[in-house]
Parts: sequence; structure tokens; C-alpha cells
Amino acid sequence: MLLNVVFLVTAGKPYYLSGLWAALWAAGAVEVERHGAPRGWGWAASAPAYVITAVMTVLLTLPVYPLSRLADTPQPVINADSAETVGWPRFAAQVAAVRDALPPGERAAATIVVSKYGEAGALDRYGPALGLPRAYSGHNGYWYFGRPPDGRGPTIVVGPEDVAEGAGLRRYWTDVRPVARIDNGVGLDNQEQGKPVWVCRGQRAPWTELWPEFRRLS
Repeated sequence: MLLNVVFLVTAGKPYYLSGLWAALWAAGAVEVERHGAPRGWGWAASAPAYVITAVMTVLLTLPVYPLSRLADTPQPVINADSAETVGWPRFAAQVAAVRDALPPGERAAATIVVSKYGEAGALDRYGPALGLPRAYSGHNGYWYFGRPPDGRGPTIVVGPEDVAEGAGLRRYWTDVRPVARIDNGVGLDNQEQGKPVWVCRGQRAPWTELWPEFRRLS
């Protein structure tokens, strides 16, 4: 109970407690073994609680709403993770459009770096069909999946969130230009919506030196 309160206060995700479920089931099994399953009205009284829990779980966690109406429901506010996969195919298509707009000599050598592991996962899922190379991210555990290969091509960077923060990218590249903004098409305010996409050239150092600076935990 105390741990549950801690995660609620610190905006932890619902699945952070999933490791405790086995222990709770085991404790419940011991109680049933000793005293038998609940009988009579005590068991019947719990039925409404199960029904209410089931309905609320469906409404707040499952993809039951049309995407065009999702922003008007309480689901993205209460369960923010439900909004984070919205627009992934469109996201990948927008990054592909930036790559395709590069001069022909740069397209094959372009590297893609994104600010969050979810964005990297979206591009790894939908990017191959669009001819995109794998995406790289320094966010959380995705940093351990490896750094981009050293090369002479441009880098397409998704994020940081604010165009003014492009000054930070100039620590790593001499030529940094915003070329697009991510739009999921349904007006949903998730972590990708409105992010700038940059084309960066003139890398100041090889990735073997830069990659440790891209590591970020959140």
C-alpha cells in the first residue's frame, strides 16, 4: 500500500507494481486454502466492485475510442501512456519525408536520432517499410542499444521540444536547421506533438566521443 502511494505521488506508471502481483496472488491462495473460497452474501457483495473495475479499466486503458475523439476523453489525462502510441505511422512518415527531401547524395548516409525511446521504437516498427534506417536514442535503456555509426552524412534529429533549444544542438553540429514539426493529425497533446525536426550537418566530433553526452534518464 505504501509503495502504491509513493508511485502515485511521484507519477509512477501503473505497471511499476506488477512485480508484486505474484506475491499478492500467493497470499490470497494461502487464505483460500486455509478458509475456503468466500461464500454467501459476502461474495455477492463484491460483484458490483468487479463490474465497476472492469468498466473503468476498459474506458481508461484500452483503445476503445476513435482516434479523432480520443483527445476529448479522460483517457489521455488519467492514463498518459495510452496517448503515446497515437500517430506512430504518421510520425514515421513525417521523418521519412524529411529524409526524402535531402539532396540525393545525403539520403543514404543520413542518421536518425530521436529524443525518446518511444519515438525510436515507432521508427524501428514503421520505418523499414518507408526505407528508413534504424533510429538511435540516448533516452533511458535505449542508449545501451548502441550509438550511430561514424560517417559523413547529415543527422536528422527529432526534438528537443523547443525550437530555441536548437542552440544546444550546435554543441555537436555546425549547421542546425529546423525543417518540420511533428503533427499526429488528431490534435492529441502527447509527447511527440509539435516537436521540431532538425537536419544537422558538420558534426564536430565522431559518435564515439559524442554518444556518452546523449545519455539521458527520465
